[in-house]
Amino acid sequence: ADSGDLARFSSQVNARHSQVLQFDGNLKQLDARIGQLFPSLVGRKLSLGSYDKSEDFLSFNACLAKISQHQQAPSQYSLYDEVIQLKKNQLNYSQKAIAAISDIDIKLDGEFGIGAVGFGSTQAARNLREENSNFSSLGIRLTMPIDGKRGANESTQLALAKASFNSDVKALNSRLTSYHNIIVDNIKLINKVIENRTENSVFLEKAVNDSRQKYRQARITSQQLLQEEDRYISNELELIKTQRNILQLLFDYFALFTDTPCKLNEVKI
Repeated sequence: ADSGDLARFSSQVNARHSQVLQFDGNLKQLDARIGQLFPSLVGRKLSLGSYDKSEDFLSFNACLAKISQHQQAPSQYSLYDEVIQLKKNQLNYSQKAIAAISDIDIKLDGEFGIGAVGFGSTQAARNLREENSNFSSLGIRLTMPIDGKRGANESTQLALAKASFNSDVKALNSRLTSYHNIIVDNIKLINKVIENRTENSVFLEKAVNDSRQKYRQARITSQQLLQEEDRYISNELELIKTQRNILQLLFDYFALFTDTPCKLNEVKI
């Protein structure tokens, strides 16, 4: 190999070493994310356990099929009912508060003071010190809304509270439906990308094997072989990245639809 080939090989080694470092960085980010989800695992050394790639692939596709079969957002797999109940409780508290405010209000008022009389402020101040007189009063204050005003005001406030409740429920339903549809559409799209890259990987692997044979027969240069290997490796890396993206979408989906019956949604620690 001449100096040009050596430089190209050196560059390729550096590029692949950078990719290894990037994957190491991704692993550290994954460790940090797992620590956020499961604080008890912070500081513990995590490693990939034994797994069956074929079985996991079947589980993965089963999850996709389970999610995609729902035309509407499966609220039964989320905390929808719990949130709605909390909203109802909040509405009940608001209604009770409005009713309490609208009721007749009775207050006990009291007053106490001292006073003095004199010609001018100086004489009055002297008499206040020497001949002051105390006074006090006690009374009950009754506040009652004017007939008709109370009902109208209370009805308005109750209507506003009910409208706020209905708006919150509608927003929640809209969010569930929108999130479900977006995730399902993205999963279908990315899954097609995975299928295409997997099929392309088979073709590129065959091309690499053929190029290696030609290289041993001195029918192609090392640079041509390197280009074929680069295409194959790049496709494999993109395939891994795409698979990671679709897994991230699945986990985001499980964060909202927490009870989705799917093997990938089962956490065992």
